[in-house]
Amino acid sequence: MAQTNDLSPDDQREFQERVGQMLDIFQKRLSLIANKDRANTNLKKSYIKQTLSMFIGNGEAYTDPYGNQKPAVTMEISSLHSHQKRRLPVKRYLNNLLYLPYNQVDVNERRPTISLIGSRWVTSMLPPRQSFRSLSDII
Repeated sequence: MAQTNDLSPDDQREFQERVGQMLDIFQKRLSLIANKDRANTNLKKSYIKQTLSMFIGNGEAYTDPYGNQKPAVTMEISSLHSHQKRRLPVKRYLNNLLYLPYNQVDVNERRPTISLIGSRWVTSMLPPRQSFRSLSDII
């Protein structure tokens, strides 16, 4: 398997750009899935399926290239009220977005970076920050 430390500077820039594009797609889909103005549930389920295909294992537990069983990819979520953090499998998280009782969802953009740590290039991507607001929060 290729590692990011095997990439030339041009390849690193291209890789970083591609990570940014994938993050943009992910953020747009989050907004579309959670948006209450778009009531077509079948369309939203299609977005969920497309979004899950962006993750290793398609949101399910998977086997890595070395034969090791790995759990499903998770999303860390928290509440402004309780400040308690917890993790949900990404598949469950996306399906939950369909039924959130909020009228508005904001996704603030985050950009990926590639940095040299020791002798390895590491991609770090700050996750999108989302806020959900109900009508009572707006009024």
